[in-house]
Amino acid sequence: MARRAFPWYRKSRKAWFVVSGGKQINLGTDKAEAFRLFHELQARPKSARPVVTGDDFVETIAVLFVEWCSKHRAIETAKWYRERIQSFLSHVGDLRINELKPFHLDQWCDAHPRWSDGTKRGALIALQRCLSWAAKKGHIPFSPIAHIEKPQGGKRDYLITPEEYANALANIPSPAFRELLTISWESGCRPQESLIVEARHVDLAHSRWIFEVKNSKGKKRQRVVYLTEVAREITARLMLKYPEGPLFRTDDGRPFTPHSVNCQFMRLQDRLGRQIVAAKKLQSDETAIRKLAKTLKRTRMEKGIKKTKTERELYVEARQKLMSLLARRQAPKLCLYLFRHAWMTRMLMGGVDPITVSILAGHVDTSMLARQYQHLAHDADHLLAKAKLAK
Repeated sequence: MARRAFPWYRKSRKAWFVVSGGKQINLGTDKAEAFRLFHELQARPKSARPVVTGDDFVETIAVLFVEWCSKHRAIETAKWYRERIQSFLSHVGDLRINELKPFHLDQWCDAHPRWSDGTKRGALIALQRCLSWAAKKGHIPFSPIAHIEKPQGGKRDYLITPEEYANALANIPSPAFRELLTISWESGCRPQESLIVEARHVDLAHSRWIFEVKNSKGKKRQRVVYLTEVAREITARLMLKYPEGPLFRTDDGRPFTPHSVNCQFMRLQDRLGRQIVAAKKLQSDETAIRKLAKTLKRTRMEKGIKKTKTERELYVEARQKLMSLLARRQAPKLCLYLFRHAWMTRMLMGGVDPITVSILAGHVDTSMLARQYQHLAHDADHLLAKAKLAK
């Protein structure tokens, strides 16, 4: 899916290819001859170069779309599309545009049973936008998946309490990840803001982060994140440690990514769930353990040497996998957005007016606040206290 400015070798076809005039062209199996044909093709007038047709591969359109995103969209946006589209291409292989049907996308999603409805929805949107873009630009006459059905995205309506927040911090061994959670809890910043903030964005004199319009959500106005004393102290310390590049990094110095953050939350879910399992004295079913043990890979690598697992090792591995699954069913899966939601909820319940909360959160108006924080309607004590203020 990387941008191709010259011929590349495609292992699945055992031949050299190049994209020219929007079409993926087979240059043959010989490298020297392939580059000769490539230079000959580049010498032609653009009007004489071939264009994409329905007989071409979906990969041809995908390469063009990701290349366009790399030029006209943010780097992270292009990466988001590339990862999802590449997953689809790896699943379907050499599929032509006129052969693409909605059931291909259903089979792709079904091949990933661990994907949530939200993940599936995002993956389908990536493919749908790719083909819609191709139709809009004139590469293909129409998109064959323009009207596919997509699952509804889930709502992050779980509210983290201060007690749960303290318990989460106590169960995170990584100091770097604790700082990331603390900054989200204290400032209410968006996850993408905490992952991209650098020293150049920080205004310590006024305790805030200031993002350029191009790095702000919607890219229409400057985004300002105001910091509490705790958040300011963390920011100041990380500025000295990382004067260049992202401030929030893993314990080994690599910038946090959505994937690494998700892995940390999965470990936290497992750790919290095991505490609940131990408290409830829950156990995995013996029959299920032995059944799973029969399906596990029977070999392992040890210092570069392949060794056969014993029956005992297979049993222990199966039991650990089932205990981990049981643990994750007991504890909620957290994410950075929940800490942002908890911050806004605390602000509202603390008496801060909705307009101020919306401004601090970076919303355009209060409508987003009204839609996303209706769970306050279920807080009887909060509503009763407000009702008693009426004269």
